[in-house]
Amino acid sequence: MTAVALVFAGLAALLHVYIWVMESLTWTSARTRATFGTTEAEAEATKELAFNQGFYNLFLAVVTAGGIVAYAVDEDTVGATLVFTGAGSMVAAGLVLLLSSPTRPAPRSPSSRSRSSPWCCSPSHSDRLAHPRPGTSRPMENRADDQLRALVLCCTLKPSPATSSSELLGRRVLEALGGHDVTGDLVRIADHHVAFGVSTDEGDGDEWPGIRRQVLAADILVIATPIWMGQPSAVCKLVLERLDAELSETDDEGRMLTYGKVAGVAVVGNEDGAHHVSAEVYQALSDVGFTVPANGVTYWVGEAMQGTDYQDLDPEPEKTASTTTTLAANAAHLAALLKAAPYPPS
Repeated sequence: MTAVALVFAGLAALLHVYIWVMESLTWTSARTRATFGTTEAEAEATKELAFNQGFYNLFLAVVTAGGIVAYAVDEDTVGATLVFTGAGSMVAAGLVLLLSSPTRPAPRSPSSRSRSSPWCCSPSHSDRLAHPRPGTSRPMENRADDQLRALVLCCTLKPSPATSSSELLGRRVLEALGGHDVTGDLVRIADHHVAFGVSTDEGDGDEWPGIRRQVLAADILVIATPIWMGQPSAVCKLVLERLDAELSETDDEGRMLTYGKVAGVAVVGNEDGAHHVSAEVYQALSDVGFTVPANGVTYWVGEAMQGTDYQDLDPEPEKTASTTTTLAANAAHLAALLKAAPYPPS
């Protein structure tokens, strides 16, 4: 029995070392921000607090590990004292977190349906649209913080540090939104392990849940995608498929959690297809609860079968800059209206 307890204590210590790494060493990185659901601005503002909190977790791990070592050298009294102090503090801190956040949803278990057939044994898309499942998530209500927040999901096929025209246009949308007092962040999906599926959490290291928290924390969502073979990128389609899960996620009044959120689209490519791509993305975002404003897309399309990319252009084409400005103004205006006057209960 003692050996089993020490194994669990050791695992708890390793977990707290990992938490120390995230909080004290990688707090502002894209992966850690996705894990905790924070924006760049939030991570930057809280990095000193997180640094200190991380060392608190490290010290608990060191105390627990010291107790295990003491047991190993037959210093049972010292070992028990240290293990109970370290592991007991971990349990106590966990209970404080649980009791102070009673509405925090429980972790989801990995989906049991076949990965090769994501629609198997689950409600159809149309059924979930017509009959969303009431949930226990918080009702949609005005936050005390009146500042609007935006999130750009960059759907380039290339992971960092490769340059990306989609990311550049997405960041220019954020800059334009900043002119309307909207703060924002950008997530490059290719930098994360986002599993295929249509649930909020596919398990097995799926990083979508952290990104989803950022989506739900934002008032404005912008999908930035390149054009490939006249279509949105495969990464963009992956994101839309994951957003399909929102059809089944509702507040206590029956509204999807995405109701009241505004969506826009940014498209780049060196061939025709911007209108087709924006139409596909528009429809999908509207289907899962987002509201699209007038002129809710900005795009640049170069000459077909040429090698020039949007990121190669200096200065930026006037028409693209103008549509970006319009998208930002209309999205911020509509988001403010919906925040002040949410959609009625379903």
